[in-house]
Amino acid sequence: MTVLVVGASSGIGRATALLFAREGSQVMAAARREDLLVKLREEGAGHGLAIAVADVSDVRQMEKLAEAAGSIDVFNDHQQAYMTAYGSYGVGEILTEPFLLQF
Repeated sequence: MTVLVVGASSGIGRATALLFAREGSQVMAAARREDLLVKLREEGAGHGLAIAVADVSDVRQMEKLAEAAGSIDVFNDHQQAYMTAYGSYGVGEILTEPFLLQF
């Protein structure tokens, strides 16, 4: 299984990336902070964990990230901005309509 974790440099995103990797998934862990991603890769060494520096607010970076990850089975989003076809939104903004359209 291939898992893409965005916001993987710290907190829940970091823990999620490590858990999936330790359970045998191929993980692409992405975030803006390369220094923290390098530490994550060291901790997840030998468990199929790759890292990528990417900013979720940059559509081109996200497209490159998706290409690098290949076929994605699970997308796990733990970053502080939300992107939809309707635009980018920060934490705390209510996105009822775009959120519901996904389901």
